[in-house]
Amino acid sequence: MPRGQCRLCRNDCDLQASHVVPAFVFRWVRETSGLPYLRGSDAPNRRVQDGPTRYWLCSDCEQSLGKDEAVFASKLFRPLCERALDRYRYGEWLLRFCASVSWRVLIAHSESQGFEDCYDEKTADLLHGAEQSWRRFLLKEAPNPGAFRLHLVPFYSTFEWGSEWPPNMNRYTMRTIQIDLCGGEHCVYTCVKLPRFMIFGHVMEADPSCWRGTKVNANGGIVMTSGFQLPMGLMGYIKAKAQGVIDAMSEISERQNLKIQAAITSNAASIAGSDFFNAMNADLENFGVGAFISDIKG
Repeated sequence: MPRGQCRLCRNDCDLQASHVVPAFVFRWVRETSGLPYLRGSDAPNRRVQDGPTRYWLCSDCEQSLGKDEAVFASKLFRPLCERALDRYRYGEWLLRFCASVSWRVLIAHSESQGFEDCYDEKTADLLHGAEQSWRRFLLKEAPNPGAFRLHLVPFYSTFEWGSEWPPNMNRYTMRTIQIDLCGGEHCVYTCVKLPRFMIFGHVMEADPSCWRGTKVNANGGIVMTSGFQLPMGLMGYIKAKAQGVIDAMSEISERQNLKIQAAITSNAASIAGSDFFNAMNADLENFGVGAFISDIKG
């Protein structure tokens, strides 16, 4: 176990192997696929059992963030995955969970690429400000994240997408896991894509009024699965990310494709009726036989 500075509390300590995206998410995807492994779009030719980890947190901080992950999993994530309702009530734990995963996106980007090497000085300063704001909120040194607001976008289990969308949209919204730091000249967000959810952390937003019904409040509230509004530009981003999964699948080698086909055949009984099966079937019904592409998440 390496020793170093905890990225959250900044104390010198023994560092734990912390998940970038909480472990329960990958566990759920594996359990509901009917297959014993996962494949990620960053390396689709490699089978994995779990998500990536980093030595970032001390034991106390790991446990603190884990408590909010457990509540999110039991009170919102699993209920929505199992049965989509119109609304779900949440407590202060939801903002803490959203801040936690969004903060980790910034830490991952900062340590892999750096803010100054990728953004102008003003934007880099805002990114450092968001990291500090979310960190102070998680440490309970601030009552809320301040100007760096957090938004949660839920998705129904299945949806009738138009023909202009990539033919894997139900698989993308229902099952894909990704993290990203995205935006353009006037907006920058962290994005955490979980099955049935996208979490956006606002670093810079030119027109906050474009987001309606998605802001996560510090004292609790209601998650609405319909009736919210997103910026038009965000639709293009979601479309591009879903298309990116299709592009990644095209890089799967012939050898790995044969392994995937053999695994699906040998696990046919457990796949039938699984969430993986339902997502593929939804795309088949929505887009026709052209949508029947193997899901790299398994």
